Amino acid sequence: MEAAYYTACARNCGSKCILKVYVKDGAIVRMGTDDAAPDDPTSPQLRSCLRGWSYRERIYAPDRLQYPMRRVGNRGEGKFERISWDEAAILYAHMITEIREQYGPSSIFSMDGSGTIGLTLHNTWRGLGPRFLRMLGGGTEQTLSYSSGATTVAAPYTVGAVANSSAPNFLQTKVMLMWGWNPAEGGTGTNTAYYLQQAKEQGCKFYVVDPRFTDTAAAFADVWVPLKPGSDVALMSAMACVIIEEHLHDQTFLEQHTFGHEEWFDYILGRGADGQRKTPEWAEPITGVAANLIRQMAREYASVRPSALVMGLGPQRTAYGEQIARCGPALAALTGNVGVPGGYAGLMNWMLAFPGNGVGSLPGARPGPGGGRPAATVPCNQWPDLFLKGKSGGYPTDIHMAIATGGNHLNQGGNLNKAITALQAESLKYFVVHEQFMTPTARFADLLLPVNTLFERMDIAHANGAVVFMPKIIESLYESKSDWEIFTLVAGQLGLADAWTLGGKSEEEILRELAAAWPPTADWERFKREQIIRLNMADPIVGYEEQVAGGQPFKTPSGKLEISSPRLKAASHPQMPAVPQYIADWESPGDPLAQKYPLQLIGPHHKARVHSSFHNIPRLREVEKHALWMNPADAAVRGLAHGEKIRVFNGRGETQTTVWVTERIRPGVVALPQGVWHDPAEPGVAGSVDRAGAVNVLTNDRPTPFAGATAQHTCLVEVARR
Repeated sequence: MEAAYYTACARNCGSKCILKVYVKDGAIVRMGTDDAAPDDPTSPQLRSCLRGWSYRERIYAPDRLQYPMRRVGNRGEGKFERISWDEAAILYAHMITEIREQYGPSSIFSMDGSGTIGLTLHNTWRGLGPRFLRMLGGGTEQTLSYSSGATTVAAPYTVGAVANSSAPNFLQTKVMLMWGWNPAEGGTGTNTAYYLQQAKEQGCKFYVVDPRFTDTAAAFADVWVPLKPGSDVALMSAMACVIIEEHLHDQTFLEQHTFGHEEWFDYILGRGADGQRKTPEWAEPITGVAANLIRQMAREYASVRPSALVMGLGPQRTAYGEQIARCGPALAALTGNVGVPGGYAGLMNWMLAFPGNGVGSLPGARPGPGGGRPAATVPCNQWPDLFLKGKSGGYPTDIHMAIATGGNHLNQGGNLNKAITALQAESLKYFVVHEQFMTPTARFADLLLPVNTLFERMDIAHANGAVVFMPKIIESLYESKSDWEIFTLVAGQLGLADAWTLGGKSEEEILRELAAAWPPTADWERFKREQIIRLNMADPIVGYEEQVAGGQPFKTPSGKLEISSPRLKAASHPQMPAVPQYIADWESPGDPLAQKYPLQLIGPHHKARVHSSFHNIPRLREVEKHALWMNPADAAVRGLAHGEKIRVFNGRGETQTTVWVTERIRPGVVALPQGVWHDPAEPGVAGSVDRAGAVNVLTNDRPTPFAGATAQHTCLVEVARR
């Protein structure tokens, strides 16, 4: 007989949808999704996308790693020999001991991600690897994220603590600016598109601001605004100029709830050092958006209340992403659309809020055994320079060992050829990778360990609209183990098993203690039995409502939304002014490099992948072919026809793919979706031509100037037939 279990698709897409898994004779035979009563407005179904539905193919993929292996060829060749878990644990412990004794704990880098681990409570992103090293005295850990690094650093200078709104809030929105946000294809919260569709049916007008005509634009856009990448602050500044000069701004809101708006007005109206009014005519050549359309969008956004400016994370992954992270909230505050039902604070939307996801509700990942702190920290996107330069390059330490848990860093960071060089550095003595597949990163491992899936271990996920108990649905396939089990083996070799397991506790005992901290899950046996605790979604969460309506201060020095930041003014950083300003990106159309590489390249997410996860699932590859999006005008100049084989190149490398000629992308811009696994003609050789269409062969690893975050959407290339 079949048995059915619920679990969460705890992927790093911004959602954690519910899956229903059917098991017979110890094997998963089919997949379903949430089948609760569909007409409950307080907690609608949390249904999965095609990625979740395809999870069975991922679990039983023929290329899953099956047993521990150690490298026998050169790094990057992908040549390994099988060893036992006992051998692997002894070798792993020896590597750690040798490096710690010879170079100190800071020389071990925790290179963690969410790929094999997911976003769960126990086996979690940025949880196990750092906790393990902290137990040993602390290693070097990552800060920021590839997703939202500039926002993480810059937004608090404007709003203090970031507070998003829940998707039901949009049911009251009259005009929405969807700015670089693509929820119809990505994640950002289960059921977000469901609420957006309801808002559209109720008359909400949608502007979709994006260089591509995405599926979100196709589903919702009344107006598509195809701006040039990196010009977002110019467009927002021109909108602000219209709103201010036509007296459409909310002066009362500005006086009561903001600090320093007069200084921003000076910049917008040309009363500052540059003497330039930021008019729509000024912005038109920068943005590629017609001045009349800028005026129309500004007037409607300011005069129709409530309006919501909701941004994705793509715009801030540009050279001056800190500016867009601050300009969005400033524009929202200018119109008084912050902290009001149907409004939105103009922040980069990553995971829309829902009841129970805040601090003090469901607890986050537990601290490391015995507490502890990292020995040093480095932004995650800067690891190649950390490995190559270390202390001589201004970093806090030299790295001699790296442990990659759940991440495909080689594939996903900018300037992939530099990353290859970094992994081959002589100073990096040991590289250990926990993985499910032979990813591009795994090919460089000295010790490669097979990790099980979310269906082969127990955990808890706080999903968008529910908290889900994730049972161990099937036994771990082959010799795979959870990351926690792997670290338990290594801790045993180091004589620290009792410390790592918090006194010999099982994973279930640890989860039970975590669940006890939140009343709805405190009855552990009932939680296990019912599996899903649904949260009431009927009453929307409105970000900053307490600050605006309830009189609570913003968590800034002034207690207000700081359009001009006194802290930034005091810092006097030349590329981080006190008020958000447009600064032309490097590798933009005005850069002399554009004479050689005239096309702006962006690397959007792909609907069939979560970053690089699901790349190897054949069914999902049929959803949409991987190809370079190019406007017909650009294709004609190069004599390219739809579907032709092409080479895309710049000074950092070359990749090969096919061209998809389409009017769904603005002229001068090309898009190559990220996440495809790098496939060099010569494995392990930096500079070898990639045959898979891996965008990060081309992207820049130069960090943003203030946050040190990734700027991978700031990139110039050329395209030619091959």
